Amino acid sequence: MKNVRTVIIQDALKESKTTHESLINLCLSNFKYLRALEVRKSPLMALPNSIGTLKHLQVLDLVGCRSIRELPRSFDSLRSLQSLNLGDLV
Repeated sequence: MKNVRTVIIQDALKESKTTHESLINLCLSNFKYLRALEVRKSPLMALPNSIGTLKHLQVLDLVGCRSIRELPRSFDSLRSLQSLNLGDLV
């Protein structure tokens, strides 16, 4: 599982916020070589600060994550990030 490169979580509003936070933290801690992370329609209010550990992350898709109001400080550590899709995040 450590070779996982892409994680897609869609229609996450059906899950509880706590369950979703646990899933995201699990992905961030176990998939160090993740290149694409899509989290769509999530109840998350913030991304975990540990997102900065994903040195290979190239694509981050947060379409429909309307509760997120700011990005964590570690976000500037994502040196490989090429695409950030905030979609209708306002």
